[in-house]
Amino acid sequence: MQRAKRQHELGCGYILYSWDGDNLARESSSPQDDGETGRTVHYLYERVWVLQRYEEKAKNPMMHDNKEAGPIPEQAKVCKRYDVSPRAPEDRVAIALGTLKDNPIYGVRVKLPEDGTVSWFFYCGEYSDAEDFYQVIHTRHLQEELPEVMNYLYLPEGSKFIIDREGYEDVWFEA
Repeated sequence: MQRAKRQHELGCGYILYSWDGDNLARESSSPQDDGETGRTVHYLYERVWVLQRYEEKAKNPMMHDNKEAGPIPEQAKVCKRYDVSPRAPEDRVAIALGTLKDNPIYGVRVKLPEDGTVSWFFYCGEYSDAEDFYQVIHTRHLQEELPEVMNYLYLPEGSKFIIDREGYEDVWFEA
């Protein structure tokens, strides 16, 4: 406690800051007087994230975090209508964001490549083989970007569909 006494005499001390990336994670200060303990404050950012996820889920009932929970009823109905077993989508999909205002809407689910992260590809209107045609987004953002495809996400690999915003639907499967 000599250090605490000396710090008190000099009117100084230290505060140690720890960072997790760009976020302040912890702040520790030394004791100011004999018999005191130092002070440590931990900053938790998970609570904000959990609240944000809760709010997103309330806005988007088609989004859920647990793949083992299975499809929501609308997704299960599509699978049943085409007599296929539901298969959970990956966390990311490829989508041609520059085509979203066009019609019709195309969806293709390929066999997931080894070490791959995307099996669903979505575009609207005309296809392009340009390298930057597709952008990868998190699956949960589909509700905002292209909500019309949400009911088809649990179709298995080899699934293809064409839909439009007036109710047309054509679904088929390739091996």
